[in-house]
Amino acid sequence: MSKLEHARQQLKMAEALGYGIKEDRYQEFAKNIESLEIKVRGKESTTGVLMTLKHSLSQFKQILFDG
Repeated sequence: MSKLEHARQQLKMAEALGYGIKEDRYQEFAKNIESLEIKVRGKESTTGVLMTLKHSLSQFKQILFDG
């Protein structure tokens, strides 16, 4: 299993468990993972997608843990 497949699986698990249910960002994360997979397969730069994903995850974490 690739790391991106594992990330997708973990995302589905978090959604199923109801983490962050007030902030529905799962589709955004899933789209970012899909974009990463496409870029990796095409051997393209992933910098932009990774930065977007990192920012989204940081905001999501802040919402979940800081209120």
